[in-house]
Amino acid sequence: MDKKRLSIGFFDSGVGGISVLREAMKLMPNENYIYFGRFKKCSLWS
Repeated sequence: MDKKRLSIGFFDSGVGGISVLREAMKLMPNENYIYFGRFKKCSLWS
């Protein structure tokens, strides 16, 4: 039987989300991750 793998999603509004993702990846290396992030020069709200 095929097991469907789900992903863990991270939404980063610009305050430390990438470091949280990095730690999650260390603690759970066999999971799938989706990261949505915003960068300094790319405004999410414009």
